Amino acid sequence: MQISAIYKLMGGDGDPGDPKALYNQARNMARKKAVADGEKQYDYKKHDVTKPSERPDKKTFVPTGEKNPMTGEAILREQWEPPVRAPFPIQKYIIQQKASFAAGNGIKLRPSDEQSRIFKDVYRNWYAIKADFYLRDIAKWQMADTQVGLIFFGEPGAESLDEFNFRFLLTGPSVDGATLEPVFDRYRRLTALGREYIDPDTGKTIYELYIAPNPDQPGSKPILRTYTESGSSYTDEELPYPKLNVIYWEQERPECDGTDVLIRELEFGFSDFLTQQGYSADPILFGKGRTINLPAKGSAGKFIEGSEDADLKFVTPENATESRELQFKLLQKYVFSLNRSVLLDLDTMQSLSEVSGAALDRYLIDAYMDATDRQQGEWGMGVQRMVNWMLAAWKDLRDVPTDKTTIDVSFTKYRVEDVRETVEMLLLANGQQPLISQEASISEAGLADDPSVEFERIKAEAQERQAAEAPPGPLNPAPQPEGGDA
Repeated sequence: MQISAIYKLMGGDGDPGDPKALYNQARNMARKKAVADGEKQYDYKKHDVTKPSERPDKKTFVPTGEKNPMTGEAILREQWEPPVRAPFPIQKYIIQQKASFAAGNGIKLRPSDEQSRIFKDVYRNWYAIKADFYLRDIAKWQMADTQVGLIFFGEPGAESLDEFNFRFLLTGPSVDGATLEPVFDRYRRLTALGREYIDPDTGKTIYELYIAPNPDQPGSKPILRTYTESGSSYTDEELPYPKLNVIYWEQERPECDGTDVLIRELEFGFSDFLTQQGYSADPILFGKGRTINLPAKGSAGKFIEGSEDADLKFVTPENATESRELQFKLLQKYVFSLNRSVLLDLDTMQSLSEVSGAALDRYLIDAYMDATDRQQGEWGMGVQRMVNWMLAAWKDLRDVPTDKTTIDVSFTKYRVEDVRETVEMLLLANGQQPLISQEASISEAGLADDPSVEFERIKAEAQERQAAEAPPGPLNPAPQPEGGDA
């Protein structure tokens, strides 16, 4: 939907417009199916294996403790027992891991001019509001819910521009329960964003429509239209920003959508296994013929008495456990590999404890490649848009629209640092010569409160040892015994 069409529906310049049609157009952009699927996959409590309709209770017969007076057989009663319903939060594990790799150790802002006043404003603003801390959450909710939004606003109460910051609100289905409805033009540019949420103060449902500036009116600002009563009435507010103050991320389907069937099979298979274990994990006593009595629970000196044709055997599983183990390992392998993630459990980490950092990087290569794809794809472009918006907003705030400063985003890699391997490589490249001073190494170790004081103590102790180990001589007289002449 073109932005010009949106403003035509809004009315103005003698055109009555059609506010209700604009409201209905925006509401049609909801991604309810994809969002619902994503929420179901991410929240393991909503998995099919937890539903009694998918895993109904089992009918069992339990003894009442009484016997039939005619036959002597135990009297049984019917009882419904719930089977094991064990969901796995695998999607949550995978998404959180992939979000961590994508966010890495934050970003670096690389300006075209480091001395630019505008760059210094953006740099201070970015780190003052700790924007890096939100990158992981943005990636996580984009993968889990298939959409997440960010709304910029000016921080009130600043006494000067040097103290002022632009802040933002993170919003989305799992962030604050908001329904997001993006409106794009034919070139896939965001022209408006609808947001429905419940006001925590009043409990009323509010629908906001953030609309980009009107291209037919140079110098125009974004408009925030707030609808009430299902679009029957509204209020408009012009926002003091040069560009639409919304950044929006989405993806077509939930992140683990291609392996949800495998995860479902793993959950149902494991639940079946645990249910069966509840019945057969301990040896089962199978009786053939007539048993006169059985030992009571917890009684000492147990013995069983039977007739001549009685036969009692313990029933234990043979290969079922091994077969199940193979099934679970294969499912786990393909779930993680197809999602381009890795299982970092205790056993795996123990097996990797002796490998080098380079070998660990090779183990994590698929996770790194996925993170790179995300950084250079929709998610990374959204992060760049965040910086671009702040850049434009600060140019407008400083009233320097002709400033040519640009800022590129550079992502840092999340990896396990192998310091020993790095030092050995640098020593080899440096001809086995020292890389840093002794005092610097003390500081790098972080074991002393004051590295310079500790360095002086180390030198003093070294001099004392050297003096003690040196042979007696004119410059190093032997110690004299106390209380007499040498």
